Amino acid sequence: MSNHREFRFTSKDRLQIACSHWPFLSASAPLADPAALSGIRPDLPIYLFSGSEDPVGRQLQDVRTLVDRYRKAGVRNISHDFYEGGRHEMLNELNRGQVRTNLLVWLSAVVRDQSHHSEAVWAR
Repeated sequence: MSNHREFRFTSKDRLQIACSHWPFLSASAPLADPAALSGIRPDLPIYLFSGSEDPVGRQLQDVRTLVDRYRKAGVRNISHDFYEGGRHEMLNELNRGQVRTNLLVWLSAVVRDQSHHSEAVWAR
């Protein structure tokens, strides 16, 4: 079983902490590269969510920087939810029901918008 202190950043839920592993963030270099970000489709729906106490996102500082980088790269469809007091593993956090509901609401809206768009294209 994992050392609880080592993984406290992941969640306030002790059961989830016991099952945690430190993730390797291999995507961080491309997220800092304006050329790589400029290759993202401008209308691609992006949803970010994070806890305000997540040290990986530096208590939202890096997450807000990422949102800004996406916007500077021309991405127009960015949504986000930030959870006060939440840590790294928001899908396993004590308020995971709210987090999952918000994610599903966002996904439903994206699917609905995409289906309306495809209906308009096919109606021609």
